[in-house]
Amino acid sequence: MFSSAEEWAAGAQVWRAVHAGENGPIDLKTSGVLPPSFQSMKDDLAARQEAAGGRAAEVDHYSIYP
Repeated sequence: MFSSAEEWAAGAQVWRAVHAGENGPIDLKTSGVLPPSFQSMKDDLAARQEAAGGRAAEVDHYSIYP
């Protein structure tokens, strides 16, 4: 599973967040100045993943954020 999001302005990348499930369910790489709401979403994903069993879970919450 793979998810990514990014923002561009005036031809330049402002921020990027990438999750590559083949690297494990907790893999998340970011760059740039992330939106203010990003940290709360990341914390929510981490809590959901941990509640499901963390790295050993059979679900990848980082790829299915609502």
